[in-house]
Amino acid sequence: MARSKPLVAQARVALASGAPLAVIAWAAATAVLYLLAGAGAWAAGFTASGEVIGFLPDPAYAAGVSGCGAAEAVAAAALAHAAVLPVAAVAVAYLVLREGLSSGAATVSFARGTRRGAWLARSAAIASAGVTVPFAAMNLVAACALGAASGVAPVAVAAELLPRLAVAALVAASLACLSVAAFALFGVGPVAATAVIVLTVAGLIAQMSGAPVPTHMGALAVACGIGTASQLPAQALFAAATAAAELAVALAAIRKRA
Repeated sequence: MARSKPLVAQARVALASGAPLAVIAWAAATAVLYLLAGAGAWAAGFTASGEVIGFLPDPAYAAGVSGCGAAEAVAAAALAHAAVLPVAAVAVAYLVLREGLSSGAATVSFARGTRRGAWLARSAAIASAGVTVPFAAMNLVAACALGAASGVAPVAVAAELLPRLAVAALVAASLACLSVAAFALFGVGPVAATAVIVLTVAGLIAQMSGAPVPTHMGALAVACGIGTASQLPAQALFAAATAAAELAVALAAIRKRA
């Protein structure tokens, strides 16, 4: 029981910092995006082998452009709001880390004997949970709503959605870790936040242009795409590897700072 107390304490700090309000704002923005989506895609492209990658919030459009079944089209549409995950990850990580790194509370904790690695692991876990849990919940709500509107059986939608959602959630956790690393490197402020957003947008542009460079947004575009089931294991491996690398960079930065 004693081992869980530091995690609970850090989680309470994150809750008090406004993270729940950020999640509510994120959910509201997602709802508005779907209400205003209309026909078409937010970003989409074809791979050399004919798969559709990107973010397609309209099931009818997704089915029409790809020729896929209704269940896969609904699953892809439910995942489309992953396009805004970088912004959500930056906001949540900022609120989780602001108190510890900006106020010097983390430095005081380290001076009192708190291990830097343990503190970072807890911070990354809280930030990742703060991104992946709401993201998964929003996906399930979107899938239920879009499936009901399209008349698709829930079991069929679930079969298409859950593997994609698992990979997308892993990428979301990696984005949270990327944000943690950026704030550890550059400080909790606009420089780090801007760096993460620019990096992810550049990654999406690279993916859409066909550049053979693995990126977070590229992995999300594949997970949210159509006909991409065979590529999901590779994207999951990418997410796990990048999260580990990001945390290693964050730990080195924290050791240097504190």
